[in-house]
Amino acid sequence: MEASGLVHMMRNGQLDELAVVYDMFHRRPASFELLRKHLSEFIVAEGSKLVADERMKNEELVVKLIELRERVNAIQIKAMERDTLVDMTIKVSFEKVVNVNNRTAKALVFYLDEMLKKDFKNIQETELSDRLDKVIHIFRYLLDKDVFEGFYVSSFARRLLEQRQVCEEAETSLVLKLKEECGCQFTQRLEVMFKDMKMSEELCNEFKASAASHVLEIDFSVKVLTSGHWPNDGKEAQFHHQIPNEISTAMNCFSQFYYGKFNNGRCLHWKLNLGNAEIRGTFEAGKRYEFLCSSYQMFLLMLFNDHAVMTYQQILQTTQIAPQELHMHLIPLIKLKILTKTPAQQSFSAEDQLSVNLAFKSNMYRNKIYVMNSKSQKESDTKKVQGKVEDDRRYAIEAAVIKVMKARLSIDYNNLIGETVKLLQAKFKPEPAMVKIRIESLIDRGYIERSEEDKRIFKYVA
Repeated sequence: MEASGLVHMMRNGQLDELAVVYDMFHRRPASFELLRKHLSEFIVAEGSKLVADERMKNEELVVKLIELRERVNAIQIKAMERDTLVDMTIKVSFEKVVNVNNRTAKALVFYLDEMLKKDFKNIQETELSDRLDKVIHIFRYLLDKDVFEGFYVSSFARRLLEQRQVCEEAETSLVLKLKEECGCQFTQRLEVMFKDMKMSEELCNEFKASAASHVLEIDFSVKVLTSGHWPNDGKEAQFHHQIPNEISTAMNCFSQFYYGKFNNGRCLHWKLNLGNAEIRGTFEAGKRYEFLCSSYQMFLLMLFNDHAVMTYQQILQTTQIAPQELHMHLIPLIKLKILTKTPAQQSFSAEDQLSVNLAFKSNMYRNKIYVMNSKSQKESDTKKVQGKVEDDRRYAIEAAVIKVMKARLSIDYNNLIGETVKLLQAKFKPEPAMVKIRIESLIDRGYIERSEEDKRIFKYVA
């Protein structure tokens, strides 16, 4: 194929020459099939090379895949007269490329996360829609769309909770496009999360206007999230010892306000590890700076209002933060020279001493303090998302099997597998072996049973 010059034409977008090739080949079915075969091989070869390149960043991978799709799409439209068989060849070829592993699904999420963090004020609505459409075209080729969903929900939650510049129009537009592709069930969690943020804003405004907030010395805002719809909503351990009095008072005031407004059995569970704060500090020569940091970093800094020096062991005992998580919040404070550690080595020991660096200087009044994410933490987060996806798949397969059984009451094994896969293929394509395992589990729990006359027939147990 290389020697024929066809690859050179496709790689360099020689549409006039390709139009001549198409005009000759499409008249004979055998020749046209050979042309489509070479086109498929070209797409798979070029795309697989991109996906297999581990040095390529996720955002760059998505850009390259979009460019490859636009190149072959131009061939189909301008050189091959919008031929439907060519269009199907492109679709099948891209499905082979992006479904080799889960990398493309995760890359799309990272690409969207970077794109949606940006300011869209100077971008026309049509341009924004065009950018999102290009991503959706690649998303459409994914067979396991639930993997994309799992990672996207996590990144979407981070954007909302970390108070980044969220472009509501762009986020809403993407959610609508995903709903068009996959249905309302696919975007239900995202819509609930959006709703939570809007209701929290209204609730905070109402709280700040109430008498309960007038005793507070700080500007205190709370995001009330619906349990079960947000990632990482487990009951992590909270601070058991010292929460700064200002924060503790604010939390109690809001709790009283909330329970007074909703006396229907609702329960607040404080997620201090997900909070953000703005804190001001005064250093040598009266220099003042403002720090944008995590709640944990705020608590750590406020410890030094009452202590000139603290050992690492004292900080651990006072805050009750797990060591690994404490390092994620503490190390940036040391690297930015807001805190001083003695001895100045990377590892921590119980007797290491920490104190405020009163000589801290910065060219900016407002300073953003990052939270360090270790490689092990990133791997742990990835495993959590993948584990959640696997759990959701088990529930989805069982629900689909029961839906088929309720409709059919009695059905043979092959048809049950086929109809179950058909119900689920819009979100992911389960392996028949996985469906078989869930069927056996449903039999063990008494939801369905085998026919006494023919063991290949299953019956629904009402």
